[in-house]
Amino acid sequence: MKKTLLSITLLVAAVATNAQITLTMSSFGMASFIGADTLLTSPTPIGNPPLLPGTAAFAKDMSAYTSNADVHVLYRVAGTGGAAWDDSTSLSFAPGFGYKANYESKLMTNGYVQSGININRAALGLATTSLTGALPTDSIVINGQEIAFSSPRTRIGFPASFRSAWTSTYHFDFDFTVTFAAASFNNAPGIVRSYVTEKDSVIGYGTIQVRTLDGGNSNYINVLQVQSTVSTRDSFYLNNVLMSNTQLALFAAAGTQFTHQGQTTVSNEVYYYRTGELTPALHVTFDSANTHPVSAESQATRMAEFVPETEITRGLTVYPNPVTSHTIMISGTPVTYGAWNYEVENVAGQIVNKGTLQLNANNSKNSILIPNNVTPGTYFLRLYNNTNQQTVRKLTIQ
Repeated sequence: MKKTLLSITLLVAAVATNAQITLTMSSFGMASFIGADTLLTSPTPIGNPPLLPGTAAFAKDMSAYTSNADVHVLYRVAGTGGAAWDDSTSLSFAPGFGYKANYESKLMTNGYVQSGININRAALGLATTSLTGALPTDSIVINGQEIAFSSPRTRIGFPASFRSAWTSTYHFDFDFTVTFAAASFNNAPGIVRSYVTEKDSVIGYGTIQVRTLDGGNSNYINVLQVQSTVSTRDSFYLNNVLMSNTQLALFAAAGTQFTHQGQTTVSNEVYYYRTGELTPALHVTFDSANTHPVSAESQATRMAEFVPETEITRGLTVYPNPVTSHTIMISGTPVTYGAWNYEVENVAGQIVNKGTLQLNANNSKNSILIPNNVTPGTYFLRLYNNTNQQTVRKLTIQ
């Protein structure tokens, strides 16, 4: 399963290096698990020098990393029970076939871990592929499901500092059903069984700068560079038995990534984490030889000079901006009426105020008070409701 990335512009410029940081649970104690992060993504970054190998006290210059500009929004959703849900993103099951998935994540004293994935239902019509004989009713359906990992996946092992290392080994089952009349399949149950070994290590620390949504440059930020190598071995089942070569050929013709039993894929990725941000400031995927970058993804919302508006809340007015009296007013009419939640965060993702308000059709006004001890600077107002509709507004507090 691979992330579906859209095109973007990405820039990282060289700067003077800074002392390394150490990430612990307390580094993310104020981080928000609810809101929307905007990621700038680049499918084919081009630049010199490459991001590897990592070094102590580096200064990264990726000013040549450019592509067509676009934006991908990474939504975060609230957890249920004792779990904290984070990093809901688009994943790719097959060419042209995507689905939404929420990783079940939790901050613990020994690391930032994931215990499973919650997947929304999605379907691929076989008649729209090159599969000969497929009828309009034929399809591969990914069932809505919660996938539990056999053991937790550690995204960041605490304490994380230069030369720290950790390994995660786990397996899980991914369910789907197939209807294909020509092959006598009628809602036939299938399973992709994946065995994963992930090795992570902190290979460097330093300072990076990324391009923001408006094409400008972010401030320089201190980060740890984490290299991740993920090896995944997949087996494929249909009607509770291993698929035959004939059946796998059928799925390959349908456009899936099923090729052969025991197929193994290796992903080489590098993440740049800063204190207080659970979403990496920069994420780069390398080729199988781990020498050349093939895609890149940078967080943009908390680094941007402006934040794009969404259709959901385009009718809302937030004022005054700059905020001069520690009071934010909200008026107007959103697409969805009723109870909304808000969070006011600083550029490090720390929440300085949060609560609920009513956004109704009668253009009612709401006020949000900012504590007097909040220092002047750039902040973000995040509005979201229980149906995952959300938006972000940039504020300047004076």
